[in-house]
Amino acid sequence: MRQEGFYRNAAKAAWVAPLVAVAVNYCNRADPAIAQEPRVQMLGGLICFGLVLSGLISGMVALRGTATYRRASILVPAIIGVSFNGLVILSLLAVMHLAGKVSTASAAAVQRQQQVAFAEGMEEGRRSVTEYGGCVGRLATPSAMVGVGSLDDNSPMARRLLKDLPVSCSVLVIAARPAPGQTGVQLDPSSLSMDFADGSTVHALDGDSILSHSRNDPNGVLRRFNSAYRVDPAQDMYEAFALIPAGTDLHHLKSVSFPFNGRTITVYGRFVSAQERQNGQIN
Repeated sequence: MRQEGFYRNAAKAAWVAPLVAVAVNYCNRADPAIAQEPRVQMLGGLICFGLVLSGLISGMVALRGTATYRRASILVPAIIGVSFNGLVILSLLAVMHLAGKVSTASAAAVQRQQQVAFAEGMEEGRRSVTEYGGCVGRLATPSAMVGVGSLDDNSPMARRLLKDLPVSCSVLVIAARPAPGQTGVQLDPSSLSMDFADGSTVHALDGDSILSHSRNDPNGVLRRFNSAYRVDPAQDMYEAFALIPAGTDLHHLKSVSFPFNGRTITVYGRFVSAQERQNGQIN
């Protein structure tokens, strides 16, 4: 029972840690005098990064615990935390791309721009996974722990991503962490299919052709998410985007299936409403 409590706390830490990072970053920028101190800003950035990293680690620890304690109160917060932190890492990649385009700005101006973009990305990620409903599911395979979550089309992170795509669509995020002793992950999100409670099936779109024609992605960052993209080498964490027909109603989604490490896997889950997330009613 004590060990189950540990995994519950780890699941909670997975999504609480990045929220604390948002608060730290806000306090770091609230005072104009402090905001102009490069050393203070650097320290604040390191603290925020450490909190995001610890949240990701806590989420993966909690997901590992779900193999023994199959509790929604552990599974759902853990997947939310892992997805949130993965989205924050994606926003950091966008910040790095933005910084690369700023060639004439001074170093201090670039640093302030990065901090603002990071804060906005953190806030967008927080709102996307706490204020909007979505489907969550997980599956423990012999080769990896796999989680699937959806982004509401109206959530800030979804809007940021979808505005750069050439076609209208919705997004499922697939996250995977290889089991100890396993190297790498192979998956094909474009081959994903969704089975619904009424017996209907909906197939994913051709993600490669869509992501490769993004309007504002000259370095091809988004295209990497059409397969298992290693977003966090330190934790051996991989993510991919499955693009699905726009406006697909996921309230009655039963499961998703897709090729993973040489075989087709099926991940079952449920729809968690925005009200459930805001009230903590996820047991």
